Amino acid sequence: MVLKIEPLVAALAAIQEAYPNSCLILLSPQGKTFTQSDVPRLLNQAPNLQISIGDFITMGGEIPALAITDALVRAIPGAIQPESYQQETFQNSQLDFATYTRPEVFEGLKVPSVLLSGNHKEINE
Repeated sequence: MVLKIEPLVAALAAIQEAYPNSCLILLSPQGKTFTQSDVPRLLNQAPNLQISIGDFITMGGEIPALAITDALVRAIPGAIQPESYQQETFQNSQLDFATYTRPEVFEGLKVPSVLLSGNHKEINE
């Protein structure tokens, strides 16, 4: 898609005038790859910056913008339960936490009995 520059510049200028403390984020393949460690900085009014969500192409900027918005909103106090945020993948330096569901046995692999108990204290241990 080719966009005319004048309306874009005028729109950005109007936004920055109306919200002088706002952060302008340009989603661009040339930008620094967005990571979970960027979330606190962006929530605290980072300066204007250029961000990439990875080395791939999407149909437009909506999905990358939504992904970044989702990551930011999750970090806002009250958006999700504090326990959920503290148990997030990136809080514990792990790729992902073990997740189990039914059936209890699949292809000879059994869900640990402690997980079936539902006792969160024992599960955390």
